[in-house]
Amino acid sequence: MPITTTIDKDAGIRTHYVKGILTFEELSDSLNQIYCSPEYDPELNVLWDLRAADVSSFTTKEIEQLASLVASQWGSRGKGRAALIVSGDHEYGLSRMYEMMSHETTTGRIRVFRELSMALEWLTEHK
Repeated sequence: MPITTTIDKDAGIRTHYVKGILTFEELSDSLNQIYCSPEYDPELNVLWDLRAADVSSFTTKEIEQLASLVASQWGSRGKGRAALIVSGDHEYGLSRMYEMMSHETTTGRIRVFRELSMALEWLTEHK
């Protein structure tokens, strides 16, 4: 599984590190496991570190399905923020598409970044 998760309760951030080829099925399965975990807290801010991920197989339809899945779980209960950190143009475009699709359907806020420091600053600015 190319996704590992750490939780920093002091900082109030759950971080998901993604490395290698990531498929829609792997990501949706991981999200369902996260949402069912007793450690899941919808109020934690979330950082998705996608800088080492290959998401080239994702389609627009799959991005829509992910936005819907997240909206039905984190997005319907959480008030936190989610930052997606990417390095490539393709990943940036897909992530911005996800951000726009999620804007109207989630209670949390989602933003895409290219720099880790800016993502962490945004996640912790209202702590």
